[in-house]
Formats: sequence, C-alpha cells, structure tokens
Amino acid sequence: DNEVVLKANRVEFKIPTLNPQDFPKMDRKVSSDYLIIDSEIFTDAIKKVEFSVGSDDKKPYLKGILFEKNNEKLNLVSLDGHRLCIKEIDITKSNGDFSKIVPAETLRDVVKIIDLEEATQLKITFFENQALFELGSTNIITTLITGKFFDYKSAIPDEFLTIVNVNSEIICDAIERATIVTKEEKVEAPLVIFEIMNSTLIVESMSVNGRLTEEILCSIEGKDLRIGFNAKYWLQYFGVIKGEIQLLFSGITTPALAKINNSDDYIYLVLPVRIPE
Repeated sequence: DNEVVLKANRVEFKIPTLNPQDFPKMDRKVSSDYLIIDSEIFTDAIKKVEFSVGSDDKKPYLKGILFEKNNEKLNLVSLDGHRLCIKEIDITKSNGDFSKIVPAETLRDVVKIIDLEEATQLKITFFENQALFELGSTNIITTLITGKFFDYKSAIPDEFLTIVNVNSEIICDAIERATIVTKEEKVEAPLVIFEIMNSTLIVESMSVNGRLTEEILCSIEGKDLRIGFNAKYWLQYFGVIKGEIQLLFSGITTPALAKINNSDDYIYLVLPVRIPE
C-alpha cells in the first residue's frame, strides 16, 4: 500500500511513501545544443574554477559557473566579487553556441560521479532552463541559474605596468610562511604584501605576533610596486596549478592577473586590498 519496509538482520524500518503524482516533472523541450568533452579535461577545468564561486544569495549567478561556448572552444567562468577564473577547454564534439550558468554544487557532484563511473567522456545537453549530464550509466539533470552573468571580459586589464615571472611553488611556499604570523588573528582576509623593488619580489606579512619578509628569485619587468592581497585567494589558486607563472599588475587598485606559462587558456584575476598605514 503506502508503505515501504526495509529489513537488515534484526533491524526493520517501516517508512510511509509519498504520492508519486507529487514528484516534480522533468519534461524538457527538444534541444540541439550539446557538447562532448573528455572527462579528465572537464574534471581538471572544474577544479581550476570552482574555488572562486561566490555564495551571495542576492546574486544567484555568483553561485554558478558560466558555460560559454563559441565556435569549438568552451569557456568556464566563475567569480565571487573579489576574484575571477576563466578556463578555456577543447571540445571533442558539439553543436550550437550558448551561454548558460550551471550551479557549482551540481558540477562538484558531476566530478565525483565521473570518478566513480570511471567515465572517459561526458556529454552535456542544454535546454531552456535545464542541463543534462550523461556520464557512464548515470544521468544528472539540473536546473540552470537564470539571470545575466557579469560582463567578465570588461574586467580583464589589457595594459600592465609590472610583470613578474616566478615559479608557483616557490611563491606559494612563501605566502604560506607569511600567514604564520597572521594565523592567530581572527580575520577572514589575512593580508599578504607583494613589494616589487629593484628587480626583486618581496613577500611580506605583519601582525602583533611578528613580521615576515622573504625575497624570491624571479624575473621582473616594469615599474616598482607595493600591493596587498588576501593571502587565502592566492593559496587557493596555487593549490590547483604547478609550474612557471606570470603575475601581471596594472596598478594598486586594479585586479592583478595570473597566467600559466604565458598562456591565455587559464586566467585568474584578484582584486587587491588596502594596505594599512
């Protein structure tokens, strides 16, 4: 009747069932917008953008990742109001150009199921307000986030005053050491300062618990600069990359831009913070 019984050894559960007519209908309009992606490439791309997804309920688009397809390339874009990630990936096969916002929570689940299914390819079909993810024997249907995404291309600087070429692991280690002296402070944004002076990059941090100053060997072009950032934002970025990177600065109030190996297929922008007097 209206009950399900579950038994295991000496345990027995009796749970009332609900009316199946109340289950939400998943009717979808026919769509020709789809793409097929290598699962490993997709998983790597999501990990490179999901950490900068926002959490502001008043701006729902911040809680999603933009899927923007143009020709045979797909851009995945995320932002939280303080930083921006753009990852360009190759597509195995596709049809149609589109711009859709997919909930980040769903995409994290997709990545987990790709691993469980050991799927080599992922097919994504976009409908008017839904997306279907097909991987192995599992299908995931999610409701898309409505609204207009931020015009992220206008936020990317095109001129730079200072360019730093540095190994990501070396600067990551320096920032981690810099946060030691701010660890006891009850702040969500531990400050780290980059001082570029006399062709040297100096990483600094200071608090009532002490001060750290560390010089980093690197290649520098352009003007001297002293600029502050939330250390957490850089540590999360360095947690998903390895190798040589470029840090590009256009001023102390405009976003800093990071690239891997001078390539434009993965761009990270971070807003600076004010350095206390």
